[in-house]
Amino acid sequence: MYIGIDVGGTNLKAGLVDESGHLVAVERTPLDFQSPEQFAAATAHLAAAVARKGSVGPEEIACVGMGLPGAVSHDTILFITNIPMQNVPIVKLFRQHFDVPLLLGNVFQASYNLVDTMIVGRFVGPEALAGVGVASPAFHFVNALLIGLSVGSSIVVSQLFGAGREKELPVAVSTVVWTSLVVAVVLTLVGQLLVDPFLTVLRTPIEDYAFAEVYLRTILCGLVCNVFYNQLSGLLRGLGNTQMPLYILIFSCCVNAGLDLMFVCVFSLGVMGAGFATIFAEGLAAALTALYIRKAVPQLRLCGAWCCDGGMFSAILRFGLPMGLQQASISFGHVLMQGLINPFGTALIAGYTAAVKVDTFAVMPILSLGSALSTFAAQNVGAEDFGRVRQGYRTGCVMTLVICAALAVVVTPGRMFWMSLFVSAAEYPDQAAQIVVMGAGMLAVTPLFYWVLGLIHVALNTMAGAGDTLFSMVAMIAMMLLRVVLAWGFLHLVGTDETGIWWAFVLSWVLTLLLTQIYYFSGAWKKKALGHADAVRRN
Repeated sequence: MYIGIDVGGTNLKAGLVDESGHLVAVERTPLDFQSPEQFAAATAHLAAAVARKGSVGPEEIACVGMGLPGAVSHDTILFITNIPMQNVPIVKLFRQHFDVPLLLGNVFQASYNLVDTMIVGRFVGPEALAGVGVASPAFHFVNALLIGLSVGSSIVVSQLFGAGREKELPVAVSTVVWTSLVVAVVLTLVGQLLVDPFLTVLRTPIEDYAFAEVYLRTILCGLVCNVFYNQLSGLLRGLGNTQMPLYILIFSCCVNAGLDLMFVCVFSLGVMGAGFATIFAEGLAAALTALYIRKAVPQLRLCGAWCCDGGMFSAILRFGLPMGLQQASISFGHVLMQGLINPFGTALIAGYTAAVKVDTFAVMPILSLGSALSTFAAQNVGAEDFGRVRQGYRTGCVMTLVICAALAVVVTPGRMFWMSLFVSAAEYPDQAAQIVVMGAGMLAVTPLFYWVLGLIHVALNTMAGAGDTLFSMVAMIAMMLLRVVLAWGFLHLVGTDETGIWWAFVLSWVLTLLLTQIYYFSGAWKKKALGHADAVRRN
């Protein structure tokens, strides 16, 4: 996808164009120039708005082009005739406003889960930490299906808005609301019925079973809150408002942490309290989003009670189902991995749960660098400058190696400390020692190979930025499946201890890296990139 921004005399206008040259969405805003910083913020907000109208994320934007009455030199505006702006590094300022909100959203989402897990482990106990670890993959699997619903809803609303069919928006919004309600209720009821069979099939240790059951049943009861927040925030993003969902997410994260401490530490509600905290925080976020929409976004009003359109419902499923299935397939891999770990008992489950949280948070700089490389590659593919693409790839590899070396220095030597944050040695001295050792065992291995994971993301994001997104999706699913197969082989065929699981992570990364490198240097992705560029030029 491509974005073009026109700087006029009184307005800024942006258009979202697909690879065939079809105009997907249009957005405009008054040109109210006060400073170069505000100009960059306005253009970035406009770009985000038109992208959301077309239901695409920043990582899917190949290029952003700007037409203006003036002169530019590389990434700097030398001057503009109609506004007082000279020697402004527009690319740098633009990206600060375009990329940072996405990064902040990821950081706070990761922190959300990290704080939950820490509080449960330290104040409820090792079995509770293990129980939350067992239950989480199941909930994420269900939630992955709902992601597709949110994506589909956002696309339908965005297309109506972009086509100027605002009179149809109330029907679409009502269809989204009632569809979300029905799906959430059905998944909640089905999920409650399957809790016991699920935990049994995964061979959950008896000492952890009750905690896992209580936590999973509790958070499933809050599925309606989760669905409505994701749906309503998706509708806002579909109209180009990316800032308010971010603000509400940040506030929700803070509320969740506070409620966790109150319910778990003050009211002694255990894992149920942690689940209640999540439900209340998500419910509050949904309510705040709904209130904001009612007060500030009249286009998203409901059309009336039980107003629902079958055609729009079909469109929601058509657009959203592929994304939901993709996310669910990856989540299912996490479920299978959890099933392999559970027979080893509480200490390993709890240690694995904590170590994965640390891993997930630590690698976020790698993921952010990958997103930046995707945009860089897309820009230069559009100009058919594959030399710059290769240069960006090499630079990305070097930066990744440096970042991963720093992460390894921080995470691996301090692994005992990081793990101690998840369990109280004073309250559970024997169990805490085992959990710390188990989790530290994983952090003694995986951080040393972050560079492998980093190089994977450099290659995949470079090729995705060039237009080859299919290979990236296949590679990520393959990596998860490889991890499960390798872990099973180490445990059941080779007969290793839990260290086989850690090495399964590493080997799945290594094999995926080999796959991505072979494909990258084959140059097959370049043909797709040139095809996209030719299509855009023709149109």
